[in-house]
Amino acid sequence: MSKKLVRVFRKFTMVAFAFVLVCSTVSPAFVQAAAKAPSLNATKKTIVVGKSFNFNVNNKIKGA
Repeated sequence: MSKKLVRVFRKFTMVAFAFVLVCSTVSPAFVQAAAKAPSLNATKKTIVVGKSFNFNVNNKIKGA
């Protein structure tokens, strides 16, 4: 192969790898953003001595 053809092939390969890298990092971000974030059923709670309260997490992540 000629040197010019080798340079063109290398540039094309680098651009293709960069494109794949950008696509693979951006796509999962959009998928996770669509899911609802976990939240607590209450953000503040005053607990008196002798009493208790259970905080529940809404929209739990599987395996958490």
